[in-house]
Amino acid sequence: MDQALQSQFEMMQLPPLILTTALVLWVAWKQKSLLPIYLFLSAGIAYMAEPLSQLLGLGIYPPEGMHAVWRAFNRSVPLFGFLAYLWFLGGLSCFAYGRFIKGITTRGIFIMYVVLVVIETILEIPGLNTSTFMYYGPQPFVMMKFPVWWAFVNAGAAMLAACLVFKMRDYVKPIFYPIFLWSVPLANSGIMGGAGLPVQIALNRNDSLPVTHIAAVCTIALCFFVIYMIALLCATDSGATVKGE
Repeated sequence: MDQALQSQFEMMQLPPLILTTALVLWVAWKQKSLLPIYLFLSAGIAYMAEPLSQLLGLGIYPPEGMHAVWRAFNRSVPLFGFLAYLWFLGGLSCFAYGRFIKGITTRGIFIMYVVLVVIETILEIPGLNTSTFMYYGPQPFVMMKFPVWWAFVNAGAAMLAACLVFKMRDYVKPIFYPIFLWSVPLANSGIMGGAGLPVQIALNRNDSLPVTHIAAVCTIALCFFVIYMIALLCATDSGATVKGE
């Protein structure tokens, strides 16, 4: 991995990380609650599973000269990825949580999901096209080196984590709120290992492109099903919102 480019990517994470951190702290102060902070920090904990995600989804960070912060499953992951997890996955989770708090319709939840998928796709492409990280194998739906099925999974993880905190916060005493530090790891592992399973199996079997495309369609459909379940639980027009929310 090119040292100068790697350092550049690390520096590029700092402005959005600082901005996102400030916004999360402001929301926490406004809500008089530590939940947004726990949700934000939980994205950093979720980074521990990044080697497994890359292994299952056939992604890799070039190991030569990497500023590695974590190694598992015989794979190392870099510092800039950790910083990106914090501000992107943590920030999106907090954004979705804030929208659930304010109230959002089923249609609004699906629109938010599609917008997050587009944002995720746009943000992935620069790193891929500078070989800072890469995907390999018979990846389906590749756009400018980015297998777009990943965007549906990653955006879904942020919204699922927000849903978990939103629906459980009234049932957990404040002294136990630190348990929500595990919200993003739970959501990320759940949707990656659940909705992502069809395409991951096809990729690791080295199936043909037609098969991996069919598997990716199944994965994307399952992601939308997860969003539908989130809407049933969190949307103001679903009829399932807990009194007082």
